[in-house]
Amino acid sequence: MKTSNISTKIKILGILFTLLMASIVAATIYLNNKNEKDAMIINIAGKQRMLSQNISKNIFYLYLNKTASKDELNSSIEEFIYNLESLKGGNNLTKLKESPNIQIDKQLLKVEHLWSNFYKNIQNFKALLENGTKNDELKLIVDGVYNTNTNLLYEIDALVSLHTINSEQKISFLKNTQYFFAILIVLLI
Repeated sequence: MKTSNISTKIKILGILFTLLMASIVAATIYLNNKNEKDAMIINIAGKQRMLSQNISKNIFYLYLNKTASKDELNSSIEEFIYNLESLKGGNNLTKLKESPNIQIDKQLLKVEHLWSNFYKNIQNFKALLENGTKNDELKLIVDGVYNTNTNLLYEIDALVSLHTINSEQKISFLKNTQYFFAILIVLLI
């Protein structure tokens, strides 16, 4: 009678131990997958900083050299818009999801608003450049790009910081989950 009682207890502990180990592995895989997506989001948001600077650089160069190619400018604009759309609602190619919290949503709205004004200046610049407009009008737009560029860069940087903080919180949660499961394993043993 005692032998079957001990055997049953060992089997129950074995099942609990197996379930606990499976839970640890599943939680770790799930959270690591989320961290990979977070790294991709941080990379995209960080690239927005570079693209905003590249767009401004190209505007300044085209202002000084009106016969230069607009290909790099157009390419950077297209990539910036694609990345902004990806950050806003995700896209199918990278399987990104919507913003993970309201703070990031608010920051993304700030970036989108600043980009909208910045983009209008760029479109006006390109139109005036095509028409061969006087330097005075172009200078006003270039000055506008110069004045708005810093704010756009600052807000994009804040967006990158928020995504980084969000990712670090997930990593901390993963560590705490693993510690919790380790304590449960010790208690089972």
